[in-house]
Amino acid sequence: PEFTTMTYSVQPPVQFITKAGEGDKINVLWYGVYHKKTDGSYVYMEDMSAFVEITDPSDIKVPVTLIRNQEYKLVFVAQHRSMTDQRTNAYTYNINYETGDMALNTPLADGECLDAFVKVDIVGPVLGNENRHITLERPFAQINIATSAAVLPDTFDLTLTGVPAAYNLFTDKCSQETISHTIQGLKPIGGTVSVADTDYRHMATLYVFGGKKIGGTISYGSTETTFSHIDTAPNHKTNIVGNI
Repeated sequence: PEFTTMTYSVQPPVQFITKAGEGDKINVLWYGVYHKKTDGSYVYMEDMSAFVEITDPSDIKVPVTLIRNQEYKLVFVAQHRSMTDQRTNAYTYNINYETGDMALNTPLADGECLDAFVKVDIVGPVLGNENRHITLERPFAQINIATSAAVLPDTFDLTLTGVPAAYNLFTDKCSQETISHTIQGLKPIGGTVSVADTDYRHMATLYVFGGKKIGGTISYGSTETTFSHIDTAPNHKTNIVGNI
């Protein structure tokens, strides 16, 4: 068969580039190629898929070799990969390439590395070499936790409950199954979060698959604060503030 090259210019949203201290946390892009069969279903093409290291978030270009006159679905996930963990697949999120489920790799997931961006692109029939531009999207709800307390702890522990266990890249929906996610030894971010003309001291920013009501517990020393029934939505911001 005749091969052709589809060159993708992958554009992250503005937050990816400008978020102070977190842009470098997203350092790898996976693209998965799925070939459309005659019955309309898609099959994963492992030999056409790959991981690409992100060195400059403002200039991500991915050439993909495809077969002329065929149809494809291409899936992109930009996320964090630990450079210090010795395991081969030290990614914040594991991806089931067959089902499209993206799930938290909990032993590796700390507060700074939970953000990620995704995009699905339908291509074909492929007629020749082509340049395509796509913009990644965030499937997560951003959770900001801030306090009115005068003194911040050096570190604190955070447990989130009711978090969707997985997100499906093909359907753009979260699983009904939920999990609890605990992060120990978080350090306050610093700065402020402003809500209703009141400034609160910023403790943490986290990301969870959006769409469910979540709860959780913040604890340090003998102090423990519990919250519940907090709404979340994909690509929206939820602020949890008070005398923590």
